[in-house]
Amino acid sequence: MGRSAMAEAIARSLEPRIDFTSCGLRTLNGYPATKEAKSAIASRDISLESHISKLVSKDIINGKLV
Repeated sequence: MGRSAMAEAIARSLEPRIDFTSCGLRTLNGYPATKEAKSAIASRDISLESHISKLVSKDIINGKLV
C-alpha cells in the first residue's frame, strides 16, 4: 500500500526539522516503496526513492512515534 511511507514523506516535507519514521505491522524490513505509492506522491513533488520499509519494533515505539 505505502500509506505510512507517503504520510512520512509528506510530514518531512512540511516539517524537515523533525525526524519522522513510518513502520508497519504487516510488512517486511528492507523493501522499497511500491510503484503505486511513488506515483501517487510524485504529484506533490515528493520522492519515495530512499524509503525502506520497517516492521514496528519496541525500539521504534520507545523512541519515535508519528
